[in-house]
Amino acid sequence: MHVCLLPIEILLHIFAIYKDWNAKHCVTLAALARTCRKFKEPALDILWKDINGFEPLILCLPEGVSNKNVLGKLTLKRPLVNGEWELLYQYARRIHSFRVLPDELDMIDDRVMQSLISAPLPTPLLPNLRSLRWYDGQGHYLPLLCTLLGSTSITFLRLGSMWAPSFANSALLASLGARCPSLRELHCACGGDSEGSEDAIFEALCSLRGLSRLGARVFNTRELLRLASLPSLKYLDLDLRAYNINGTPSNSTPTNFSQLNQVHITALSLSVVNHCLNNVHFPSCQSVWVHFDCIDEDDDPGVLHDPWDIPDLIVSLSECFSPALEELRFIFDPDFEFTSEENTLVNPSFALDFNMIAPLLSFSRLTDVQLDWMCTLAID
Repeated sequence: MHVCLLPIEILLHIFAIYKDWNAKHCVTLAALARTCRKFKEPALDILWKDINGFEPLILCLPEGVSNKNVLGKLTLKRPLVNGEWELLYQYARRIHSFRVLPDELDMIDDRVMQSLISAPLPTPLLPNLRSLRWYDGQGHYLPLLCTLLGSTSITFLRLGSMWAPSFANSALLASLGARCPSLRELHCACGGDSEGSEDAIFEALCSLRGLSRLGARVFNTRELLRLASLPSLKYLDLDLRAYNINGTPSNSTPTNFSQLNQVHITALSLSVVNHCLNNVHFPSCQSVWVHFDCIDEDDDPGVLHDPWDIPDLIVSLSECFSPALEELRFIFDPDFEFTSEENTLVNPSFALDFNMIAPLLSFSRLTDVQLDWMCTLAID
């Protein structure tokens, strides 16, 4: 059979493999879209499926509509007319995954933003958007983010770590239940700017009945307790790097995350994990990753933690997780090749003996254990 007679589904598969193999092949796919009617639609669908920034859309406009201003930013000479919006939509409707970095926003000026947020389209700007990654934390571009969140088809949303607590950001997060009813996975490093804002955000999360994967920055035990009541969570990524161990009382109320299958914890020290997980239980969890991000701009990266926290952490994990656990991994940063503590590796306090890891025997289904750099030579 001639290639031109192949079904569209097969052409899409071939073109996707071709693009993934080498990003430079986008030029070839663009040529296919221009030279063969049979190839045009599937080639354009693959070319526009994953887009970074707004510049590709603006550059699709006819010559003379856009140019660079004196600062080198992409701008519009005039407002767009109906025919130009229809042209823009022909490409925008193909976008399924959209990523925005701060540098990419710096490439457009306010005229572009003002035009995009006032688009006279009967549907959202990106009507078939499935995945949105927004890594800019400036409130200046918040209206543009709100415009993108008008796509009710979004199932994945990541708001980067540059987000800072503010009323505007809290208002946006509190509206996610209405804006993104199909959301299945959310990663957000920003909490509310007040207790009232946190209440509103949490209510919005509870309304997302299909939300099964959540990544959140937790500042205290109160916020952790709230997450336990989210109805459909299967995966929880806890960022404890801003957790206030000194200003937060230890949890005295037994808390069950009965529905979780996977837990990923990131913290600055073992003591933070011990404090946060006190009286917290994960009866159905099968996989746990504990990542210690020991590098802090004000700290010496060579000082990792008190070695006596290790057995306490293992005991804590054995109390938090049930025998259903199958995978347990510890990840420590930085690697020792960068540490300033030359004697750390030869310090016997960092060598685990049998008594230290004995609590792990309660996990009868445990088949995958990775302890990173921790020395196990003393274990018989």
